[in-house]
Amino acid sequence: MIQLTEPEYCKLDVIYTAPEDLVKQKKKEAVELIRKEKVKIPGFRPGKASEQAILQTRKNDVENWVKEQLIREGYNDAVYEHNLKTIFQPMVRTAELMGDSFWCNMEIYKKPDFELKQYKDFEIPQPAEKNIDEEVARILETIRTQNGNATAYEDTDVVEVGDKITCDIVYFFDGVKQEALSQEGVLQTIGENPAFETCVVGMKAGETRRSAITGEQFVAQTGTVLGADMQIPVIEVEITVHMGLKTEKMPLDDSLAQKLNMTSLDELRKLVAGSVVERAQTEEKEAVEKQITNRLLEQHQFKVPEWLLQMEVQRQANIHKIDLNTVDMNVMNQIKDLSEKQIRLSFIFDSVRDAEPDTSFSERELIEALRRKAQMQGQNPDEVIQVASQNGSLVGMIAGLRDQATMEFIRNSCKLVS
Repeated sequence: MIQLTEPEYCKLDVIYTAPEDLVKQKKKEAVELIRKEKVKIPGFRPGKASEQAILQTRKNDVENWVKEQLIREGYNDAVYEHNLKTIFQPMVRTAELMGDSFWCNMEIYKKPDFELKQYKDFEIPQPAEKNIDEEVARILETIRTQNGNATAYEDTDVVEVGDKITCDIVYFFDGVKQEALSQEGVLQTIGENPAFETCVVGMKAGETRRSAITGEQFVAQTGTVLGADMQIPVIEVEITVHMGLKTEKMPLDDSLAQKLNMTSLDELRKLVAGSVVERAQTEEKEAVEKQITNRLLEQHQFKVPEWLLQMEVQRQANIHKIDLNTVDMNVMNQIKDLSEKQIRLSFIFDSVRDAEPDTSFSERELIEALRRKAQMQGQNPDEVIQVASQNGSLVGMIAGLRDQATMEFIRNSCKLVS
């Protein structure tokens, strides 16, 4: 018998009482299992002990096995009778076996109920094409700078693209210093991050400059989880330049390629062009997937359980090395917003897989895909799986691959329009 209540949204309290006949059946199965394993029972040949002797001498083993089986029965009955779509394993609070009576109390976690609306065949605006030739030229200039000869700043030198500087970076939200985001003694190559470049070009060693920046620039500079639509009136960055190095670029000829163990500039140029094309394709794919994500989230508005949201907020904070005890409230709200969307998108993907069985893959198939990915990256697949399994990240990696496959299915169904 199942008694089920929902004291908290998507968190169910379940009391299961097993029929006596089922308890007796499970006890007999436990006895037979011990017989088949030919466990030694005093006074009997292996596999020949009586039921009473096994129940007396192996009481704990029998009871533990029966409890485990009946807890599983209770969980399955609750899921079947109430048509539950669950997440995580249940948390068993109490399990009591007395004679032929058994009951248990467990907490079951379920997915929110929502209607799956349009999830494929979207018309997506074609992302802007990148100018490949310009990007190749920019990267070659960076390579020339990286392999040039460096000299320390003189008094009259100012920061220019290609320089390397050591600086302190401090961020302010509405005039309040953000300690967790500030850094001292940072080494920066000017030109690698255009969002940072605009704030520092023209400065001299020993100079401090404070500039207002947009949310988008802040994201590009820091790589945090914050979006470009930040609800922060004023974001400022204060930069103090300590010292710098000027670099005399290498000539754009075969000598540059030879320094990089290639035979000619043409070979280097082809390698860079191939990398740029590959990156452009990746960026186009990501731009399309971002638009798909926005459509899916707009189509599916439903409440996310608060307890699950808190778990995801902590996970995001760990990933981005953010201390939730000291973080600014505006940053906290941004993390919560991102977490809520991530959870909602994951539930949407789950429903898509239910509606499109061909998009579902077994855990074994996903682990094999993970092994192939590790091998392509020059890693030892066995070591990657073992380490991920030991540190608890394997489940998340498998879930990520599953969602990637679902997104790929959706993306392939969409049409790009001008």
